[in-house]
This record gives sequence, C-alpha cells and structure tokens, in this order.
Amino acid sequence: MRTVRNAAVFEKRILLRVDYNLPIDENGKISDNARIVATVPTIEWLLRNNVKQIVILTHWGRPEGKVVEKLRLLPIAQELSKVLKTKQLVNAGRAITKNTKSSSAVTKRRYFIGRNITLLENLRFDKGEEGNSIKFAKILVKEGDIFVNDAFAACHRAHASMVAITKLLPSFAGLLLADELKHLEPVLHSEEHPFVAIIGGAKIKDKIPIINLLRKKADIILIGGKTANDYFEAMTEPVENLIFPTDGVDKSGRIIDFTKEIVKKSPPFDIGPDTIVKFKSEIKQAKTIFWNGSLGKTEEKKFRHGSNEIARFVANMRATTIVSGGDTAQVIDSLNLRDRYSFVSTGGGAASEYLIGKKLPGLVALEENGGQKPE
Repeated sequence: MRTVRNAAVFEKRILLRVDYNLPIDENGKISDNARIVATVPTIEWLLRNNVKQIVILTHWGRPEGKVVEKLRLLPIAQELSKVLKTKQLVNAGRAITKNTKSSSAVTKRRYFIGRNITLLENLRFDKGEEGNSIKFAKILVKEGDIFVNDAFAACHRAHASMVAITKLLPSFAGLLLADELKHLEPVLHSEEHPFVAIIGGAKIKDKIPIINLLRKKADIILIGGKTANDYFEAMTEPVENLIFPTDGVDKSGRIIDFTKEIVKKSPPFDIGPDTIVKFKSEIKQAKTIFWNGSLGKTEEKKFRHGSNEIARFVANMRATTIVSGGDTAQVIDSLNLRDRYSFVSTGGGAASEYLIGKKLPGLVALEENGGQKPE
C-alpha cells in the first residue's frame, strides 16, 4: 500500500480523512483527544513538505444525514487548534468559523485553523457519506488535489469519504494508518499462543461477529462489560473457549453472583473480585493478548476497578499486548500505561475486524486505487 511519503504533495491541496469521533463527558466536553494527537505526525509531515492546504474530513456521532446542531465540529476544531499549537504547528490555538454558499452542509461551514489547515463540517450531515455516494464524493474532491486516508478507525465503513473518493483522486495512506497496519499485521498472521482475547464494551451487536470469528483464532476469550451480560442472558448452552464473569458489582456497589437470574434482574456494572482473580489466572499464561472493550461502565469512576486491575496486570505481561477501542484506550491512558503496551490502536471495530481477517472497505479502496490518477 502506497503511503503519503510516496505522494508528490508540494503546493497541493490535501484532503486528509481522519477519525476525530471523540468521546465527550457529562458536561459536553471532549474527554479524550488521543485520536487527534495520533494524526499529528501526518499533519506535521505534510506541512514540512510545503503543501498548499490541508483540508481535514471527519465524522462525529450519528446525525444520520441531517444537520444536528450539537454535533457541529466546532468543539473538535477548537481541540485540534489547541493540540496543533502545543505541537508548534500553528501560531494561534483557535478556530475561525466561516460559511459558504455550498449546497452541501459539509462544505457549507468550515473551520480555519492556522494559515494552511481547514476542517470541513461533519461528514455525516450529508446522507451521501454513509451511502457511499459518488455524487457526494465529487463535492468533496473539489476541495483537494490528493486524498490521504489517515482514518484507520473508520476503514471498516464503506462510506463516500473512505471508498468512493478514491475513485476520483490519487489516494494514499497516512502515517497513522500505515503504523496501525505495521503493528497489527504480525498479530493477524503469526500470533504466538496461548492467545487470549478480552472482549467487553456495551454494543453486543457489534461484538458477536468478532467473538465468533475470534473463537477460531484465540485459545480463550474473556467476556466482560454489558457484552457479557447480554450474551450470557441469551445463551442457551455453554460456548467453547468463552469465559464469563463469576461475580459482578451492581449499581449500588454490592458484590453479586453472575447467574442468569441475577444478571436479568440486576445486571452488573463491573466485574467482581472473584472474576478479576479468574481473568488474571487465564491472562498470565498468554503470549498474545488482544483487548477490545472495557469490562465495566468505566464512564463512572466507581465502576472502573475491574478494568483498571486488568489493565495494570496486562501491562506487566511479557507478551504481545494489543488494545483497541476508545473506552479501552481511555482506561489505559487514565493509568498512564500506554507505553507499557505493545500497541494501542485508534481503531475499535476496525482493528477487531482486521485482526479476524475481514476485508476492510477503506483499505481495499486504497489498495485498488492507491496512488493512481483516475482517468
């Protein structure tokens, strides 16, 4: 796959697709800017190589093709400005908002950050984005000469800014995307065993396909979080290789048994002390560990204990340790453990799907059209 280092970017306008789908806290403030920080090397490289303009594309939330005021990108623009000022890539850490007469909500409003950087409005304000519309892609490519995909976390989506756009502009992988593949590729093809997967989080609909495919690769899968509650409640017979909690912490902070009756009546918000011991005993044998999804409702401090304990334990393992998913990465960062892991991916679902061997539309598009000038 050709990267931006192979592109002739001098005096070109670069359409840079990133994933700044950042989490917000109960006060509506951005709680983790790690995905912005992760794209700084690509932005810095482009500026150093004298591009004419960097036009940044990202989505935020799920507005479903409509303009949703609370999902406008001003907070993202402000956070990006602060990060770039800290990295000394722009002079002023503020964003200037301007409107145009464009027919698309995405190109109608834009945020100017420094002299050479522009952020367009939320891609998902236009229904053409999730519809992978070539018509919408044609609107986007008017803003640039070269397309750079640095949004590994969105590569599992067949959206216009990931796929259709590559048919219209010379397209390259960004430095972050290339780094993700560099670290994930060995796990995909030559993971050491025992291979232990830890799966948590809340979106069981997204987790079930991953769990089913991981069962073919991993020796053991430890299940926690709301995913464990929902899966266990629906399960009619034991599933080979899956290990569920034995106890949990309910919303009142009491230790409860993990049985179908109790989980249905009073679902746990965190794994309990017996489960922590059990999970550690399984993890300590591992040579490869893949963790996606926190093991409790970590947005509330009182339900972080289980995830924190496992995070510290995994950090001390002499194994290949890969973490993916925003909530899991937040746990790692809150404990200042990022440097103790082999790799912390910016991709949640994308990393999981890649590691189980699924073809990611965003990557396929780059491989098929990458670096080529469309006719």
